[in-house]
Amino acid sequence: MNESTTNITGKSAPSYDAPNFYKKGSITMHYTLAILLTMLPAHEAKILAKVAQDYHLTPEQTILLGAIRREENGGAGKEMGVEIPRAQRYRRSPTRSLLLQARYAAGTISRHYTGDLRAFAQRWCPVNADSWHGNVRSIMGEARKS
Repeated sequence: MNESTTNITGKSAPSYDAPNFYKKGSITMHYTLAILLTMLPAHEAKILAKVAQDYHLTPEQTILLGAIRREENGGAGKEMGVEIPRAQRYRRSPTRSLLLQARYAAGTISRHYTGDLRAFAQRWCPVNADSWHGNVRSIMGEARKS
């Protein structure tokens, strides 16, 4: 762990050295998977945890990934709300579809989420950003309490 940063609740939160965050057997990795398991069915939580590991997401970013899945709650091909056609190419294979959607979401999170959920909402869901922001913030808050 490095110095602290401010998370979306405005509280100080430890920052993580992303490449070392998901070392096999890491307590933080298991903790983050446990949080995802409170948010989603086990098979979805495992897929999202693997994607978070592959994209070196921090715990905060991983919780956001799970919150996006819960908020968007899309069917096959739109699980994470990614609307571009390339991200919807596995509609007949739910596992592959969620994996692909989660990768698109994780890439966007890793590049554009700076801890400012309102700014991220403008990028992710510009039409309903205020509503999306409130819902995702609430989901993330619930996840942290469990």
